[in-house]
Amino acid sequence: MKIILIILAIVVTALVVFYFYERNKFNKYISDNYTGNFKIPVNKKAPVYANAQIKIGSKIDNVWYLLTNIERWTDWQKNVSSVDLDGELKAGTTFIWKSGGISFESEIHTLNPAKYFGWTGRTVGAYAVHNWQFEDENDSTVVTVSESLQSLLPLLFQNYFQRSLERGMKENLIELKEACEKMK
Repeated sequence: MKIILIILAIVVTALVVFYFYERNKFNKYISDNYTGNFKIPVNKKAPVYANAQIKIGSKIDNVWYLLTNIERWTDWQKNVSSVDLDGELKAGTTFIWKSGGISFESEIHTLNPAKYFGWTGRTVGAYAVHNWQFEDENDSTVVTVSESLQSLLPLLFQNYFQRSLERGMKENLIELKEACEKMK
């Protein structure tokens, strides 16, 4: 019995140390100064990274409005059940949202109207960088989304998180397209 308790204590200690190591690593990544379109770019070296693109038959202002109207995400995203934006839409504003039964704490890092929109997020066992890019194309809009996930759970269950992220991105882009094209 004593051996089991010692092994359990070692495993718990290792998990706690790893958690703080990963949290520190993520905080360092997002605090570094970057140049480019996003204040915080997605981490292409993270255990889980994906990007996707879609062309939407709607003007860029409509697409921008729908995506950045965070408190209305529940109107067009089937998996989002609640959103609470803590202040006005600007870099540094935080929001808490629930998607697929999981709660996320996010902070907007980039807000360049009709061009770039990005936030960081965290939930139990995972940290994320999520960036959206908008390009005007003859009364249509090309939307590119990129996201990276890192920390303990994405590392341990990399294949599951990769598949889920890719599937979720495609679904989300289709929902965005359908909602925007109804706005015409």
